[in-house]
Amino acid sequence: MFNGSLKSWLYLLNLNVGTPAQKLQVLLDAQSPFTTLHCSNASLDSSDSFNASISSTFMSSSLSPGLCRAASPPTVVDMSSCTCAEDRVSLYVQRTEFPDPLVYSNVSNVSFTCCADTGGGSASASGAAGVAGLSREDSSLLSQISMSSGITRQFSYCLPSIAFFGNVTKYAILNAPVGRIETFAPPTLQTRLYYASGGYAFHLLNISIDGGGIAGVMKRPTKMRVSTTQRFTTLPRSAYKAFRESFRKAIGYGDAVKKVKSIPPFDTCFDTTLMYQEGQSPYLRKPVISTVVQGGGGWQWYPRNTFVYNGTNSLVACMAFLIAEPRQPSVLGTFQQLDCLAQFDVQRSRFGFQSIFNPNVDRPESPRCDNLKYPLYP
Repeated sequence: MFNGSLKSWLYLLNLNVGTPAQKLQVLLDAQSPFTTLHCSNASLDSSDSFNASISSTFMSSSLSPGLCRAASPPTVVDMSSCTCAEDRVSLYVQRTEFPDPLVYSNVSNVSFTCCADTGGGSASASGAAGVAGLSREDSSLLSQISMSSGITRQFSYCLPSIAFFGNVTKYAILNAPVGRIETFAPPTLQTRLYYASGGYAFHLLNISIDGGGIAGVMKRPTKMRVSTTQRFTTLPRSAYKAFRESFRKAIGYGDAVKKVKSIPPFDTCFDTTLMYQEGQSPYLRKPVISTVVQGGGGWQWYPRNTFVYNGTNSLVACMAFLIAEPRQPSVLGTFQQLDCLAQFDVQRSRFGFQSIFNPNVDRPESPRCDNLKYPLYP
């Protein structure tokens, strides 16, 4: 289990590596097939670099350097400065009902690339010590932990706060208004999980807004890749245009809601002042965007995940969706995943996604991702 933290809009995992354990922050990447660390002579308490020289369990990896480097994302580091390595990774596992103590588990001989030069990529820009690859490949951190510890090849996360490995049936969640730890049971995983470029994808069948269908929005099932590094969701051009028109109609764009000059990269921006004055405060409740996905089920998005504001205290917002680039797949971005629980069952090729925030019933202190504390395993 790893607690996540947020720097800018990239999401980091707290990862304990080596002996004694060095507490590192690494970029969460569900598409990367390998884990890459920035290695230097940093102090033991540095979170953005790993010092191999002070770890008694560090060793050269049995992987060939060519295979190790090929498996790492070239956009993140200068691969010429990298070598293959192995070391111990430590994580906490809660195996029974709370309040039993957490079990501290060491996973030995986890392979990763050890790089002297981070090359100024995404990991470096976020202040991370590297990248944690959670793809389905055998070389990924997910697969290595699964094979070494006996934990099933599953993981889940709830952005921006927390991520877990293994088959989680329930979660401990803090009910802040009453100051009590309770259990939260996610729905059964139904959505068919596909694989795309080493990462994960699902088929989006339809979208509706406030219960009304959108003519022509989905002429065929659209494969959407789940991203932990791209911020906003993208749709095919034709689907995007139909979706945008229905979105504008739903909010009264240019009528009840004042139009605002476009703010790149968004083309639909507006003033939300009247929306709040209509009694939707503290959270806007409409429009509600619903999805239908292959395999059954779907989920709902509220303005929390569909309005992006032009500054912290601004009432000017934009529709937080973009057109997919030509010949590029559609992507479920991290903005649309905030305060949503995403579950990946790699062994059974199943995916689950659910918003744990509902503006119709929730208050500012109500449960959301920040309140998920730890998983409960079978």
